[in-house]
Amino acid sequence: MKIIAGRYKISFSRKIIIYIIAIIILLSCENISSMEDQSRYSVKYNGNNNTDGQVPTDKNQYRKGKKVSAADSANLSRTDHLFKCWNTSADGKGTDVYPGSSFIIGSRDTILYAKWEPEPPIFDVKFDYSDGTVLNRESAAAIFGKNVSYFNADNRLVIYNNSLRFEYPQGQLVHESGGEIRIDLAESVTYTLQYDVTFDPAFDFSKGGKLPGLAGGTGTSGGTKCNGDGWSGKIMWRENGALKLYLYHFDMPDDTGEYFDLNFTAPKREKITVKQNITMNTGSNNDGKIAVYINGNLKLKLNSVKFMLTTDTYKPNINRILFYSFFGGSTAEWAPSATVYSFFDNVKLWSY
Repeated sequence: MKIIAGRYKISFSRKIIIYIIAIIILLSCENISSMEDQSRYSVKYNGNNNTDGQVPTDKNQYRKGKKVSAADSANLSRTDHLFKCWNTSADGKGTDVYPGSSFIIGSRDTILYAKWEPEPPIFDVKFDYSDGTVLNRESAAAIFGKNVSYFNADNRLVIYNNSLRFEYPQGQLVHESGGEIRIDLAESVTYTLQYDVTFDPAFDFSKGGKLPGLAGGTGTSGGTKCNGDGWSGKIMWRENGALKLYLYHFDMPDDTGEYFDLNFTAPKREKITVKQNITMNTGSNNDGKIAVYINGNLKLKLNSVKFMLTTDTYKPNINRILFYSFFGGSTAEWAPSATVYSFFDNVKLWSY
């Protein structure tokens, strides 16, 4: 009996030990579960190469499994792009999360990246027409899909090898040189214009000439002093192909436009891409903006331009493309020594 009793005692002791171990394990699991429940995770937003605006912030801390609403993009923006949604990966290949939609907090901090898409242009003009087609006012309006309120070329604008060829006769300036197409736009405070241009191998830059640009109001140019009701911003080539912005604006120091160096020399025979982004000043303030890019590289940025004044009858606006190119200047030394050509293509306009 003692042995049996001893056996019972041994068995009883084992049961006590097993119970104690079980209780310890249960308590440990509860503690671990309790610790997990106390973990908190953040939600962070990343502008992913935004060029303006403020990235949303979320100062809250969330438990795993919590359902959270994604923030709005607010005033976040990126040049040449439209905001589509947020994404869990910077390359946009993760999960899309749209503003206002819900997502579940995982076991780590959540980072949502802005997902951008290229903004489609208002127009994208390619000159894929029969060689030898001579442009006139009606055909220019059809090609650009916009009203052309002024046209001057006298057979000097011709479709050639899928481009629009401008002819600059020897010794001629301004209205007898190249051509002028004034393309009317819906009034806006911001537009971006881009085009490709190639100068022929024998191009004589002489003292200089004009390339296309945006304008607004009355489109002040041509040696007229700006009085606040208009402005223009064409690109110019000068001696040896040095490119400049030629800007008529309210605060310009002289009656003729003001030059801003683009630190770029146009080559002959090689295509260059010119892009001009302009945002009007507000009221009569010095807060208008201009950015000029050559071949995708920023060459000029102005942030304090007063293009126009705000009055009872007009306010700062962009309302036209001056698709102009000609030699001049107004005196003979500006004219080319021989007849030369330039070639334009891929003309694009965006509403930003």
